[in-house]
Amino acid sequence: MALKNFVLLPFLVLGFLSADSILEDEANALKQFKNLITDDPTGALLYWNADSTHHCNWTGIQCHNITRHVVSISIKQRYLKGQISPFLGNLSSLQLLNLSYNSFTGNIPFQLGYCTQLLLLDLYANSLSGPIPSELGKLWNLQTLDLGKNSITGIIPDSLCNCTSLLHLYLDCNKITGSILGDIGNLSRLQLLWLNENSLSGNIPTEIGRCKNLTRLNLYSNKLTGRIPGEIGNLSRLQTLKLYENSLTRNIPSEIGGCKNLTRLNLSRNKLTGSIPGEIGNLQGLQFLGLFHNQLNSTIPISLFRLKSLINLHLSTNNLSGNVSSEISSLESLKRLVLHKNKLTGEIPASISKLVNLTALSLSSNFLIGPLPSSIGSLKNLRKLKIQRNSFSGPIPQEIGNLTSLIVLDLGQNQFSGTIPVEISNISSLQRLSIGDNNLQGRIPDKIFELKQLTELYMMNNNFEGSILNSVSRLEMLSWLDLSGNRFNGSIGESMTKLNRLISIDLSYNFFTGSISGPAISSMKNMQIYLNFSNNFLTGNIPSEFGKMEMVQAIDLSNNNL
Repeated sequence: MALKNFVLLPFLVLGFLSADSILEDEANALKQFKNLITDDPTGALLYWNADSTHHCNWTGIQCHNITRHVVSISIKQRYLKGQISPFLGNLSSLQLLNLSYNSFTGNIPFQLGYCTQLLLLDLYANSLSGPIPSELGKLWNLQTLDLGKNSITGIIPDSLCNCTSLLHLYLDCNKITGSILGDIGNLSRLQLLWLNENSLSGNIPTEIGRCKNLTRLNLYSNKLTGRIPGEIGNLSRLQTLKLYENSLTRNIPSEIGGCKNLTRLNLSRNKLTGSIPGEIGNLQGLQFLGLFHNQLNSTIPISLFRLKSLINLHLSTNNLSGNVSSEISSLESLKRLVLHKNKLTGEIPASISKLVNLTALSLSSNFLIGPLPSSIGSLKNLRKLKIQRNSFSGPIPQEIGNLTSLIVLDLGQNQFSGTIPVEISNISSLQRLSIGDNNLQGRIPDKIFELKQLTELYMMNNNFEGSILNSVSRLEMLSWLDLSGNRFNGSIGESMTKLNRLISIDLSYNFFTGSISGPAISSMKNMQIYLNFSNNFLTGNIPSEFGKMEMVQAIDLSNNNL
């Protein structure tokens, strides 16, 4: 027994020597890391000094309790500048490397592929460039790889498909080109895949359907083409699917209805055609549906009105036709209904008044007709009402004054008639009022000019009359004013000096008389866009103050008696 102990002792000593040697190598690797730091504004590495403390006690370093090997480096959001040292590849026991929210530059060292125990590699929000090293494919234990928000170029290396333990893969906000990995299905444990905001091209691989643990799939803002693969319908755990801002074509696959846990579906800004699949109505947890800026040409399927959890419905800028169904009232959670720039016909259903949570209603640029229902006054939370460029007719209902949360009211380019209801003056928060290009008439109620928050006022091309400029001068926040094409009268007097925030004013084609006030023009010297007083009955000399309007792009005083 004594002999055996004697014989084994040298091996034990050698083992301890080897361990000490490894620890020394690890300390040297950390020193090399510090040596490549060119700026440490918060003093993150101030106490990285081997002479005073053991490296396991350095800021951001964590070592194994027994072996004393470095297992974690976490130095995030410390504004470090410099390059990432390749000597970190000597830290063979490293499990976590988090250098996010710094200002590292240069390439990602391929030597990090030697840290085969890594579970997390987080280099998010730096200024790294160059390609993703293929050696990272050796990190079989890696669960989170975050290289987002850098300036990484080149392709996604196929070797990453060997990292079969990956749960989270973030490569977003870079300059990556090439295609999405064809063998992405090998990453069957993947839960989060963010490849958005790159320059990826080609098709979305059908293999994506094998990643059945995915909960979030972000491929938006790339250059992807081809169809949306029906295999996406296999992703029953998917909660977020964002494919917007690509060049995807053909129909939306009906299989998408199999993604029963979806809460956000955004396919907008593509080239999708055909109909909106009724199967989307199966997504009972859906809160956001964005299909805008495509070429969809169906009616709005009735099944969508089963989506009781829907908060945002964005279907604008398509070729959708048919009526807005009265069943839309069943979307009781809806806050934003955006259907503008389609080919919708018929009237606004009175039942829309049941959508009491609405904050934005946009139906502009359609072929809608009939009156604006008075029941719209029930939408007390509405902040934006935009129904311009339709064929609505009849009077503007006085109940619109109940919408006291409105900041934007756009009724322009319709066929509304009658006078402006004085109740609009109740909307004290209103910032934009557009009622131009209608058949409205009469005098403007003086109380309208108590809307002190107005920055934009458009009344052009109606049959309004009376003196207005003294009253409108009370709206001192105005930056855009268009009263053209009416029968307003009066003079352009000194009261206009209060409108010193204007960047565009159009008073053309009215019955304004008298001389132009020099002080009024002087107060508008910072105007940037447009001044048009043409086609009135102005007299006198042209004020010299016009010469001080150095930023304005155009001035038109033609067809007066100046």
